[in-house]
Amino acid sequence: MWGLIFRGEGRELSESSGTMASQLSESLTNTIESYRKTVNGIYFNTWCKDSLSFSSADSATLNTIANLHALTYGPGVYTARVLLGLTIEDDYEGSNKTDDQWFPDEEEQFSRFTKIYPNPNSGQMQMEYQLPESSNGIVQVLDFSGRTLQELNIYEGMHTLPIDLSKYGSGVYFARIFVNNNYLYSEKVVLIK
Repeated sequence: MWGLIFRGEGRELSESSGTMASQLSESLTNTIESYRKTVNGIYFNTWCKDSLSFSSADSATLNTIANLHALTYGPGVYTARVLLGLTIEDDYEGSNKTDDQWFPDEEEQFSRFTKIYPNPNSGQMQMEYQLPESSNGIVQVLDFSGRTLQELNIYEGMHTLPIDLSKYGSGVYFARIFVNNNYLYSEKVVLIK
């Protein structure tokens, strides 16, 4: 699910540095797992107990993790961002953004024209959205661990998209929206059964 990219400080990994690469890969994997566990621990001690506020230490930890590169450091980074309500545009190498594609200021505009309701809900909801001409995208519905449960297509114009999560249990889910192959916006969805 997650592609891992190691960007060291001037270090490149090659097959000739197999042992070093293996050690770095294992170290990075351990770091990714550590971040995931740390963020999940904070989630379980706050949001799962109906507390949406964090201690100063938890807030600092979440901010540190949220500001890491998500593709390098894994799903804990994304989860920390969601918990803090942050949207951080990662500068992905090889990005295919062009002048006619969406940029961060358009994310704010899109969020004003997107509504998921009812929220919270029992598994049946709708997403109203509006995409500009010649735009299309995907809505990914993820569980708290980052596992993709559904992928739904969205198209130019104003539409209402039904989303059915009735076969899943109570909890926090996320709708992650990509437009023209670029991440644009996420929204937390709460299921209560």
